[in-house]
Amino acid sequence: MELDDVKSQGEPCNRSTGACGLGGWFQLEQRVTSELQRQGFKVVAAQIPVTSLSDDVTALRRVLRSQDGPVVLAGYSYGGAVITAAAAGDPKVKAWVYLAAIVPDEACATP
Repeated sequence: MELDDVKSQGEPCNRSTGACGLGGWFQLEQRVTSELQRQGFKVVAAQIPVTSLSDDVTALRRVLRSQDGPVVLAGYSYGGAVITAAAAGDPKVKAWVYLAAIVPDEACATP
């Protein structure tokens, strides 16, 4: 599926925010964020400290609280565990994107 297909389904892209918690891979995060922004998506890259799962989830939750409207979270590698835990109970989070990511069991999703 191309990004243009995503933009044409459901709500217009300017009503959703993509928040990337990509697991500390800054260069990849920067490329993904730039490309999505170039295509008209509102994207926020969360700078997680990568010190512990708990610290990283707290950092991403701080970013989530600052967003207006629905949010789509994307996580690469370890970032998958971070987005899963950070989204728990947050009604703004409407979808998750896992890119070669760690997806924890439901019982392990919160730190």
